[in-house]
Amino acid sequence: MNSTCTRTWTVRALAVMAVVLTPSAWAFGVSVSPTAVFLDSQTQFGHVELSNTANETRVFQVEFDGPGTEGCVRVSPKMIMLPPGQSQTVRVQYKCPLESLSPQAMVFFMENSKPLAEQVSSNQLDFRLRLGLKMKVQQSPLQNLF
Repeated sequence: MNSTCTRTWTVRALAVMAVVLTPSAWAFGVSVSPTAVFLDSQTQFGHVELSNTANETRVFQVEFDGPGTEGCVRVSPKMIMLPPGQSQTVRVQYKCPLESLSPQAMVFFMENSKPLAEQVSSNQLDFRLRLGLKMKVQQSPLQNLF
């Protein structure tokens, strides 16, 4: 086995270990709170806070997926630029009847990749974070406290 092939397998093994051994998104320089999008049953709004704990600016695009999300979910902002140490609250609104919300409905934070020229010049791997949060209905704001 040549050294390029060995290096490739070593990098892949380290990447897999990083994903398997990471209990949350903290290891990737991002934290999110709460760990799901809890939609208020009265207003049909929810929110999450995304924080950048890394030492470089991170850019995320917000998307959603799952049965019953097409035309029903509004997210603001859809694009998030987080400088180091900063946080951003993301509001989510479900515009359809809550009964149509599927248990598989999710909001995704997709990290934008670095420009290809920057990746090539640095000769490093570019990992992108894709963080998915389930959308759940919350009957009472106090329900999350207990």
